[in-house]
Amino acid sequence: MEINTIKGDNYIVFQIIGNFDQQGAMYLRNKLINEYHIGEEVPEDLPHVIFDFAQIESISSSGIGLLASLQRTFNKSNKLLSLTKIPHSLQQILRVANLIGVFTIYKNVEEAIANKQPGS
Repeated sequence: MEINTIKGDNYIVFQIIGNFDQQGAMYLRNKLINEYHIGEEVPEDLPHVIFDFAQIESISSSGIGLLASLQRTFNKSNKLLSLTKIPHSLQQILRVANLIGVFTIYKNVEEAIANKQPGS
């Protein structure tokens, strides 16, 4: 798995490329903690994180678990976590796991960037 990062004024986009498996989830988690200080809370200067799944090949339960954990952390910190370009296979997994409504999902990164408020 690879991660490309795009930083904007009020957001960071993480483009997830390849297989988001257990190893990828650990890599992403470590990157978020060590480089962006996202742990139990989200830093004040990081109001919006966007995960772009346009180039994802597959996702494991570890990847889904990390996303769910991050969503709880962002909710607790009153920050916005958005998912974009969710492939049909991942949408199906989220529906089956009854998690589709837990996440803020947009068609593309531009639409997610335009949203500036948590929960809007």
